[in-house]
Amino acid sequence: MTRRDEYGRFTFRGDVEITNPNPDGKCLCGCGRTTTIASRNRYRLGHVRGCHTPYWPGHGRRLPDPNPAGLCMCGCGGFTTLDPSGRHSLYLTAHQFRLKSYWTVDADTGCWVWTAALTDCGYGVINRGGRTHKAHRFIYEQVVGPIPEGMTLDHLCLNHACVNPTHLEPVTRSENSRRQWQRVREGDAA
Repeated sequence: MTRRDEYGRFTFRGDVEITNPNPDGKCLCGCGRTTTIASRNRYRLGHVRGCHTPYWPGHGRRLPDPNPAGLCMCGCGGFTTLDPSGRHSLYLTAHQFRLKSYWTVDADTGCWVWTAALTDCGYGVINRGGRTHKAHRFIYEQVVGPIPEGMTLDHLCLNHACVNPTHLEPVTRSENSRRQWQRVREGDAA
């Protein structure tokens, strides 16, 4: 049997003290939503009948917002976007790659050589948003902008592992194939 003592605290059978887990009724993950009222006791979840639950449904295992100010952590001073759960990302999308070492810079060619996962053909791959993307396309879209419809990216440096946007040129598929065969023929003639 649950009851309140003279201080408003909940007690259970008089020997175990149970306090209101969420007196202001706001979700403890930091999203600011008002939580629901518990219909029954579930001490494992922190639910006390008649009191606000600690979390909005589904938010119980979420961590608080890692970047409450919303400033890009690279130091540029830009404001980051909110993800669907209402938390700020740590970096602006294009800036997160400044600090991560997914590639190394080749001093001779200027190529950003992808050092993470590669396909059998030598193209870099990256997983973002639950999907696998070719790294050169992903980096190009983050730094330069969307690739025009019906276009593909040609590696001007001839290095498939390169993700440097200045070494990539949007061309049609037929133009990319023509350039590839022209390079093969020039290589055979030499």
